[in-house]
Parts: sequence; structure tokens; C-alpha cells
Amino acid sequence: FENDQKYRENGERAIQKHHERAQKESNKVERRLEKKQAKRAEKAKKNASSNSGNNGGKGPKKDDNEKKERIINIITKTEAAKRIKDRYEPRSDGKYYRRAGKEPLKDANGKNIEVLEFDHLHNDWEAYGDTKCSKHVGSVNPSTLEIYKKPVANRTAMK
Repeated sequence: FENDQKYRENGERAIQKHHERAQKESNKVERRLEKKQAKRAEKAKKNASSNSGNNGGKGPKKDDNEKKERIINIITKTEAAKRIKDRYEPRSDGKYYRRAGKEPLKDANGKNIEVLEFDHLHNDWEAYGDTKCSKHVGSVNPSTLEIYKKPVANRTAMK
């Protein structure tokens, strides 16, 4: 009976030591996690304060609070085509090319607009300067037949 009791006590002590070791290890892990989280929070706070003005790829832009008003064309493609049909003729590729001998529309720099193309995504008429290189010069307002949006860099007409 005494031996059984000694075995039980030894077993209980072993289990208790095991629990104590596990608790110590758990506390170490918790402290490490807390340190990591504190470092991450400090780093995020530092990045937020350093990127608040220049938008180095992170953080809000300076003009995020300013709402930009989108310019929308409310005239349909058909109505606009009727307005430009005396100067530009439609071709099978979907673009409108300047008619020979007719006065072309002009861009902001006074250069001729040779090709017009309807942009179905934005409901706009895109203007291109030359038939050979097809450099984008902006969007045409079909009501006034003037450029009302700036050119997009590196955009060319699809061939």
C-alpha cells in the first residue's frame, strides 16, 4: 500500500512539474507575441506618419479628400455621328476618318484631329492626331466639337 501511495505521489509531482514547465513556456510565448505586436504597431505608426504627405506608395494621397467631378458625355453615339458626318466618314474598322477637303477639328495645340473613335466603355469620342502614328490628343465633346479631356499618355488608336 505504501509503494502504491509513493508511486501516486511521484506521478502527481511529475504531472505538476510538467504543468509548471508548460505554463512557463506558454508565458514565454505570450511575451514574445506581445513584443512582436508592439513592434508591428510602432512600425505601422511610424510608416503612417512618414507617408502622410508624400504617398510613397502607401498611405492616403493628399487629394483623397477632394472629390473630382467626372465629366460625362450625355449625347449618344448616333447623335454625335450625325454631328460629325460632314467632316468625318465612318470606316469598317469603327473609326471615323477626316473627309478629304473638309476642315478638321483642332486639338488644344491647334493640330488637326484626323481620326475619331467612339469609346464604348466611357461613352466618349477619343481623338487621335495622325492617321499613321495615331497619337491620342484627348476626348471630343460631341456637342461643341471641342477637346474637353486631356490626352492620356502612351495611348494610341487600336489598328
